[in-house]
Order: sequence, then structure tokens, then C-alpha cells
Amino acid sequence: MGAKKYCKLPAYTQRQKYLIILLYLVTTTCFLYTLSPILYGQNRAQAKLLKRAYENQSEQMLFSFFDNWSNEISSNENEAPDKWVAEAHQMFASFYQPLELREKAHDKKKKKIYQDSPYYIVQGSLWKIIVVDTIWQTSEELREYYWTYGYNYWKFFHATMMDSDIVFRPPVQFPDKKIVYLTPKYKKLLDKFLGDNHRELGKHNIMQPATSEGQSRSKMEFIRKAAHIFYGHWGGYWQYETYPKANMIVFDSQMKRAVVYFRFVYEGGVVILEKENNEWSVVSSQFIWIE
Repeated sequence: MGAKKYCKLPAYTQRQKYLIILLYLVTTTCFLYTLSPILYGQNRAQAKLLKRAYENQSEQMLFSFFDNWSNEISSNENEAPDKWVAEAHQMFASFYQPLELREKAHDKKKKKIYQDSPYYIVQGSLWKIIVVDTIWQTSEELREYYWTYGYNYWKFFHATMMDSDIVFRPPVQFPDKKIVYLTPKYKKLLDKFLGDNHRELGKHNIMQPATSEGQSRSKMEFIRKAAHIFYGHWGGYWQYETYPKANMIVFDSQMKRAVVYFRFVYEGGVVILEKENNEWSVVSSQFIWIE
């Protein structure tokens, strides 16, 4: 048999290569320019809807805003870039139990939140995923190690960072809650709506966190009819997520055991999970720090 013949690609001159790149950039720019008014229009319409809802003190309009948000932004589980992010999506549903974890919070006031919230605002990003050979530590031991080494504790176990700054919208479902995902666009929209009128940290006593006041507080209380949000402890920012929020996930190399470092409003800790019969379940949890 004779040798197989393959189609030979044409050899491009340097000038032709530049023209191809230029054509690609122009085509991409035109596409984005065409798409941007649609996306901007949606964002502007949502901002106007929220403003009207507040001016009219209309729960129905507020819920329409959240319903539009829920329909617009969905889970990106099927877009996971690698097996570690894909596994984090699967594990998150077992980890994410706002009503259960709140019972362990140190702040007694936090034990009443979320129960009456019709919407949960779920995180839209994850700081990092690292992998170690084995995870044998208990949550109590991790608490002690955290106070000494912080997140750097895992460097003693030859940790490998697999992913960082991940766009992460994990699939979660609750029978009586609707889910919205916090994206940079919606964070910016809410920041602009709420403003930043606040009382400084420690103004009345050293234990007093920064608190919203004036119109910002009034708008916060209005948003809370749909989802429970908080003003940032240190001042100058808002905390929108319905906690817990996963910051970092540590997997063992076999993906049979995991540690999730989380935040819950003004405190945080660790949750240890194990995988058996392809299902993740919580083994233990421990609060380890408070602001």
C-alpha cells in the first residue's frame, strides 16, 4: 500500500498572520459590542426594578427582582475545568446547610437567621482548592493548628494547589427556598443600591462591629424581606452570601476525605467530610475563629 497523503496546510506570511489575528479581534469585539446592550439592559432593568420596589415598599416587586436574578444566573457545575472543581461542586450540597450550621454559631442572635428567608444568596466564587496525600486530622486538631499556622498549616503535608480564584456556582436545592448566585454584576448592583451609610467599628464600645445606619439600614431591612444580608464587621463593605461560605477546600489525593474552611457571618471554622458509596457526608464541624 502506498503512503497516506495528508492535506498540507498553507504556509502563511507574517503579514497574513497579522491580518488573521486582526480579523479575529474585530469579529470578537463586534460580537461583544452587540451583546453588551442586552446584558447592560438587563442589569439596568433589574436596578430600576429594585429601586421601584423599595420606593413602593413592595414585597411583590422585590420578589420579582430576586426571581429574575434566579432565572438569569444558574449553576455552572457542568463547566468545571477539572476533576477537583467538579468534585467540589458535588460535595458542596452536603456541606451547605445554613440552618444546621447556624446552631453552632457563637453569636446567639445568628441562630434565628435564614429560617424565614424565601431566598438564599449562594456564593459565586471559591478562593482555592488544594490537595494533600491524606487527611487524618480531627476538626479539633485543625482548630489548634489554625491558630498557630493559619491556612499555611497544609504546607507541611506537601500540599499542591490545584485551582484558585474559581468561578464557582454549585448546585443546591431546598424545598422551600429559591437560589440566587452572587456574581460581580449583582454585587455591584446591590452595593450601589444600598450605599454605605454606617457607624464606625468600635464607636460606642470596642466590641461593637461597624453597623449600617440611615437609608442604608432601611434598604438593608427591605432586602432582608427576601434574603438575610449583613453589613461588614470592619465597615465599608456588605456581606451578601447566605452562610456558610466555603473559602478553601482541601481534598485528599483519593477524593475520599475533604476539609472545608468556611465563613459564617463574623466567624468561621472547618467542616470535615467523607465520601462513601459516591456520597459526601459531614463527619464533624468546628468554629475556630471570630472577628
